[in-house]
Amino acid sequence: GVVMVVGRVLFYPAPVRVVEPTFVFPEDVPVAGWQIQARAELALADEDDAAAVSVSGQRYSYRQGEQQVEVDLRYLIAPPGDVPVLIRDYIPDGLPENLSDDLMERQSPMGFYLLGTTDEQVFLSACINPYGGSTVGDRQFKRNRNFYDIRHRFGAWLLGDDLKDERCLWSHLSTPLTTALNGDESLTDLSSDDLNQAYATLEQFWADWY
Repeated sequence: GVVMVVGRVLFYPAPVRVVEPTFVFPEDVPVAGWQIQARAELALADEDDAAAVSVSGQRYSYRQGEQQVEVDLRYLIAPPGDVPVLIRDYIPDGLPENLSDDLMERQSPMGFYLLGTTDEQVFLSACINPYGGSTVGDRQFKRNRNFYDIRHRFGAWLLGDDLKDERCLWSHLSTPLTTALNGDESLTDLSSDDLNQAYATLEQFWADWY
C-alpha cells in the first residue's frame, strides 16, 4: 500500500481540482402521500462573495390536504459543515437572534438533522453527504470525509481523482406555523403538542425525501 501511494504521488501528482459546477435537479422528487405543487429555481449568493458555496438550487412545494411543505434543495461545493451557518447565510428572513440556542439536533438511521422554528415556520435542515449519513455540524461533515470518502475513493484517488468529495445537497424543509396552528398566527398560541406534531410531519417527510 505504501509503495502504491508513493508511486501515485511521484508519477501522478495531484491534478488541478475540477469540480462539477452544475447539478441536474430532478423534475419531481416523489414523497409518499404528498403531491408536488410547484418547482422553482432558487436565487444564488452574490458571485463576488468569496464565501459563497451555493452553485445551484431548486425549491419544491408539496401539499397533503391542508398541510404544506417546502424544500429548498441547494447543491453546495466545499461548504462550511455547520448547518446553522448556512441557514443564516441563505435563509435570513425571520430567523431569531438566538438561532443556535433554539435548534434541536436529532439523529435517525439516515444521519443527523436539525429542528427549529422561525417567526413563521417550523423547519428541518440537514446536509446530505456524498458518503456517510446526513450531517449538521462541521465535525460530523469532516468525519464523513475522513472515514467514508477514503474508504470509497481510494482506488479512484490512485487513478488521479480527488480523495475527498467535499460537496453536499443541503435540504431545508419547512412548513408554515399557520398550518400547525390551523389558521392562527401567533407562535405563543402553539402548544407543545402542536409543535411536536409539526416536527413529526417534517421528520416523516424527511425520511422519504432522503
